[in-house]
Amino acid sequence: MNQKKMFKLFSLVFFVLLFVVSSCNQKQEPDLSWEDARLKFVRDIGRMNLSQIPGIALSDEEKDDWLRMHEFIPTADEMSDSTFFQTLKLEQMPTVNDAVVKGDFETARLELKKYFQKKPVQQQLLDIFFSKKIDSVQVIENAQQSLKEKNLGKKDRYYQTFTTWTLMHHFLQAYYLNGDQEYLDGWFRIFNFFYHELRPPLQKPDVYVSVNGTTNPWNTLQVASRLAHLITMKQVIDDNSDISVNSENYLNLNKSIFELQDFLIKMNRRFYNSNWQIHEMMELLQSTVTFPEFKNSSRTAQMAWESLVCHMERETLADGGHNELATGYALGVINIYKHALIYARLAGMEVPESFLTGLHSMYNWLANIAGPGLGMPPAGDAGIYPPGYLIDNLIEGALLFRDPECKWFIEKENDRIQRLARNLFGNNFEAELTAFASVRARKPNHTSVLLKESGYGIMRSSWETGSNYLMMDFGSNEPWHAQADFLSINVYAFGSPIITNSGVVRYDTYRTRIWYKQTVSHNTVWVNGMSQEKSHDGELENWVATPNFDFISASHSGYLFLGVKPQRKILFVKGDIEAGTPEYWIITDNVLRSNFTQTTGYFDARWLLHFQPTELEVTPDQWVSTTHEDANIVVIPMDTADQKLRIDKSWMRTLPVDGSTEVDDAPFMQLVKEGEPPLLWSMLLYPFKGKTRPEIVVTPLSITVKQEVFQKNDDVRRAFQISVQGEEHVWFECPGQEGVHQFGTFRSDGTTGLLVFKNDGVKRLFLLNGSLLEKDGNSIVNSDTGLNWLDLSISDGSLEIYADKQSRIKVLASGIKTVRFNDKAAPFIQSGEYVFIR
Repeated sequence: MNQKKMFKLFSLVFFVLLFVVSSCNQKQEPDLSWEDARLKFVRDIGRMNLSQIPGIALSDEEKDDWLRMHEFIPTADEMSDSTFFQTLKLEQMPTVNDAVVKGDFETARLELKKYFQKKPVQQQLLDIFFSKKIDSVQVIENAQQSLKEKNLGKKDRYYQTFTTWTLMHHFLQAYYLNGDQEYLDGWFRIFNFFYHELRPPLQKPDVYVSVNGTTNPWNTLQVASRLAHLITMKQVIDDNSDISVNSENYLNLNKSIFELQDFLIKMNRRFYNSNWQIHEMMELLQSTVTFPEFKNSSRTAQMAWESLVCHMERETLADGGHNELATGYALGVINIYKHALIYARLAGMEVPESFLTGLHSMYNWLANIAGPGLGMPPAGDAGIYPPGYLIDNLIEGALLFRDPECKWFIEKENDRIQRLARNLFGNNFEAELTAFASVRARKPNHTSVLLKESGYGIMRSSWETGSNYLMMDFGSNEPWHAQADFLSINVYAFGSPIITNSGVVRYDTYRTRIWYKQTVSHNTVWVNGMSQEKSHDGELENWVATPNFDFISASHSGYLFLGVKPQRKILFVKGDIEAGTPEYWIITDNVLRSNFTQTTGYFDARWLLHFQPTELEVTPDQWVSTTHEDANIVVIPMDTADQKLRIDKSWMRTLPVDGSTEVDDAPFMQLVKEGEPPLLWSMLLYPFKGKTRPEIVVTPLSITVKQEVFQKNDDVRRAFQISVQGEEHVWFECPGQEGVHQFGTFRSDGTTGLLVFKNDGVKRLFLLNGSLLEKDGNSIVNSDTGLNWLDLSISDGSLEIYADKQSRIKVLASGIKTVRFNDKAAPFIQSGEYVFIR
């Protein structure tokens, strides 16, 4: 029986067994709903490794790849001494050359070691490798445990690939820390096993990259990482002539560096859009800096650098993001380009202005997307990054480009600035620090920001550590590292991540495929239990960012195959955290019929939110509150008609919890609506400090228009009054309706609006796509031209107005002493209770 038939038979047996197990579980738990059973199935399968369940949900092409990965690949013989020495520029090392000419390779080995130990090492590169803060006690414990590892030849190929190099890393760190010979001996014991037993492929293998979590010892990403590791060990040895290493081990180390380098050169036959290739080219470039004695070093350096420049120019977006559209992925790419820049300068390569401009824009992108406290939210294939994680990156951006805004975030980090300047500039670091000291830090002149090309809308109350923050993802989900997450959000309350996407974990766990990459694991609307379709772009419909309000509206075609088009709108009502005035988000979601179809039928649509680990409090009115110690959010459905609430638990990538960064019991909520489109949700997300939820009263208001002419798909009008902290807030949404509409005692021609009243007076107002707003027949604001947006606030005799264009405006406001329009003093006339602005 051939392998493919065995493969299919195995898969069939597995599914039969799974069906039997599921049936038994249903008998033992007869109260399970179909949703519970499905989640149980996902949890059970997700705990397995791909190698345990090959073939499930894999395409035929992927199955063939999986099989080929495990076929025997012929390997090359070990390189002779004579062949290796012919790869070197022997004219630069006369004593080595003399021994080689005589055929005295024992002497040649000894002279080679002497040559390199007399030559100064690249101390800057050693500083980079060992500059990361480590737990020295943990390092020694890891190394001591690694010394117990025996019989590597009896381990499976997967184990040999990853674990051998993990052990070597433990030994390298421990040896650099205390110079104990047993760690160096341990390192060479593992190295020699790999060098002798896991030889490079004889020819270019058909499958050389990791497929669905499986791997072989010679995929290119692994090879690049090993190359960097071996180069570092070589530098450690070359830096100290007293280190005891026999000439055979030392020569094999140098041979292995050549073999790894040669393998990467052979594999680099085409351009492919991947962090793999730029990582490989970056490590190749580093190898030419530390080992220029290879004959092909100059040519290799040129090839690697040209490839990196090409990637920068082709893959960096106009807003500084990366076209794979995953936050953690972009961070990794920034670090690769940073190291490539260091190596290129050390190699004397010409650095194009386009590369510098691209890298600078990526650091600015990082500052813009950073969460409170300089952490980073998860989007795409990325986990959540804790507060402070991005500090080093922004220091590097500030130093490399003398960027005043990056400096504003990090100017108090003096010790880190000194350390990273050494890594970036080597012996020239003092001159660079002197120049950097003259740069005047500048706070960004914005808080909220639209990263249009990346597809992120970011709303924040301030740049302070304890700010409120929301990021919505509306960009393409086509790239491989993007996920089925159109319109998903991440939310921080007072600096703490509360609502986040589930993230991602290792690709060799099946739950990555069936959970983390699917729509169900994100904070968006999930339709008919199916994930959004890939190969689509989101559509940004509107973005407004003003001092008092932010607004975003977007939709997507990921459910076009079902005949519906989800749309999300978010209004951020900014308050004053210190003064305790209300600050919150209103989120509306509409599942509409697609313009391309006449969809009829029954839909099951679910509004999802996933929470970082916490206990949830749920009220009979479907209010859901988190219960963290310091900062929380209450999620309030403003309209609960025909809506069911479900609370479930599943996987979540978290901030470290007891040493782990993944839990399997993070809560998530589903607000379920069933029926024909449109299906609507009107939600209020209110951050609060401590565990005591503020008193909030939400009252629906009826809304009518002059002409009751609606396509059923357009009937998404709604209005609510929100009473909180002594203020009355009135919000309405009536998109696509021409003319004046009425909600309660209010009238407006705008599509969206919010008014804030206190002591019977208007304090703040936001109006979208309108010119008037009235209460009880009296004008609150009236413009002589329609405005795309208007932000108005009144405080202590001052009237502040922001609008998309100049207009004559009438405002209900008495006792006004100053008027500013778009941050400029504006002439006005006070007439009774009204102010007229020209």
